[in-house]
Amino acid sequence: MGSLLRSPFLGGASAEWSRRALLDVAFRHGEPSLGINSLLRLTQDKDKDGCERAHAAPFLAGRLKQWRGLLDSFARYQRPSAWAEGFARSLMILGWPGDRPLDSNEYQTVEAWREILSVFSSLDHVGDRMDYVEALSMLRRLAAERVFQPKSPEVPIQIMGLLDAVGLEFDCLWVTGLHDAVWPGSPRPNPFIAIELQRQYGLPHASAGRELEFARRLTGLLFASAPQVIVSHPRRNDDEDLRPSPLIGHLPATQPEARDTVGALQRRVYELRPRLEQIADEYAPALPAGIEMRLGTGVFKDQAACPFRAFARARLGARALKAPEPGLDALERGTLLHSVLKNFWGSLRSHARLRALSDEALHGAIRVAVGDAVTDFARHRSQTFTARFTALERARLERLALDWLALEKQRAPFTVILPEQDQSTSLGGLTIKIVPDRVDELEDGARMVVDYKTGTPKLSQWFGDRPDEPQLPIYALAQNNVAAVAFAQVRKDDSRFLGIAAQDGLAPNVRPVADSREAAAFESWTALLGEWRRVIEALGSAFREGEARADPKYGYQTCEYCDLAPLCRIRERDETSLVESGDAT
Repeated sequence: MGSLLRSPFLGGASAEWSRRALLDVAFRHGEPSLGINSLLRLTQDKDKDGCERAHAAPFLAGRLKQWRGLLDSFARYQRPSAWAEGFARSLMILGWPGDRPLDSNEYQTVEAWREILSVFSSLDHVGDRMDYVEALSMLRRLAAERVFQPKSPEVPIQIMGLLDAVGLEFDCLWVTGLHDAVWPGSPRPNPFIAIELQRQYGLPHASAGRELEFARRLTGLLFASAPQVIVSHPRRNDDEDLRPSPLIGHLPATQPEARDTVGALQRRVYELRPRLEQIADEYAPALPAGIEMRLGTGVFKDQAACPFRAFARARLGARALKAPEPGLDALERGTLLHSVLKNFWGSLRSHARLRALSDEALHGAIRVAVGDAVTDFARHRSQTFTARFTALERARLERLALDWLALEKQRAPFTVILPEQDQSTSLGGLTIKIVPDRVDELEDGARMVVDYKTGTPKLSQWFGDRPDEPQLPIYALAQNNVAAVAFAQVRKDDSRFLGIAAQDGLAPNVRPVADSREAAAFESWTALLGEWRRVIEALGSAFREGEARADPKYGYQTCEYCDLAPLCRIRERDETSLVESGDAT
């Protein structure tokens, strides 16, 4: 869907280019498939609350409405020629092939498509009426079987298919990919002609003998088309060993080492490249003190992982487009569980009331919390939340919540503080909005900050000059009289607290500073908070001052799942260094 929305071959693409790109982004936050009615709702100028939509595409919406009307007017069964005319009218209504002038290859492609429609229309003489699905399937098959190679201007090096190269003369020819699984090819007899007739008259693809003879003849013509001919074949395809085609088995073989070929090619390309001026540009313009950042604690996490990542995400707004997937991903499942626990504690509020609930009442409260969370989530994911999926998801959430609340009963008494709507804090010259998963008030008035996790967090992620997970330390610094911070790991058969506190006994596995292996270097809870403040202030100040070095904390491990590689291009920098040093492989 995304490639279609951003296609330059639909009418109005130039005028609505940015709007359709934003429409693609909006679409990716929903279901993996989208019906025409849902797409039309997304393209409207205003949402249900009357707010203007940045991704509204009225020109596209108008064409889609006309196209839907045309589809509704089609007879259920028609001859191929009528379907061909209908398909052509559909494309015309959608503005195909676009408003801009076509280049040579695009023009040739359009002409080839018109020829395919003409061939499809001629099926009137051999076929009967067909419905829309049959017609579209047949048209797709004709398009897939159409051999098409756009004409291109003469160039010193040409890359072409085997059939295109036959009959031409070259100064040098390199034929690649000749392994035994593809050359000679496997027979593919036409299913509409008797196999005996195909073999009798030697029709293309009719038999293995016909394919062998065809491949042998083409190979001979290719060998005669240049004074020097090189043939090659891949040695492996994933875990499969590949052998050379029997038609080239008689030729002398060479076994070049990968280091020699790839490394030499890299060095040669590097030597021939234009000499570019290199400018070290690792700092962006500084930001004013107190500036508000919309990404919240994510700014500090990104700055710790890689300063360039923080700059690109927080200041450039760079994001990779999400790919919609069937079902719920790990992040969505975590969000759903957060909603369940938020609903539960929003109504219950205290540890005392939790312990006072009977088993039956507890199960009932959990069912209500799960039902509200699922209903709210399913409102935007109707395709995903089928009756069966909803039942399974409700059962999963109820089981997780029940196991977790059994652990909550073992805690010292507390009351859940309802989150404020616009809670904010200032650190390192940056003002950010924060939304802790939960803040509990203990009996003595001190507070404990809790962060739900459905993965497997580690306390070590809070420490060092570049902490992996600075979120909870930031939440702790934003609270008055905070006495503990803890991950709430909510997982099947592995639910537990992981945290550090000013004193013992606040929650299972939440240890005081002196007993915590990760925090043992600090003499007190106050010293730990002081170290967190120093680290967070330093990260915030570095970001505000414009530090934007491509400096991943763990090297390529940090970069592995980063979506900013096209911007920072750190791998190109390192590969260039390898080429310069002669260590390329």
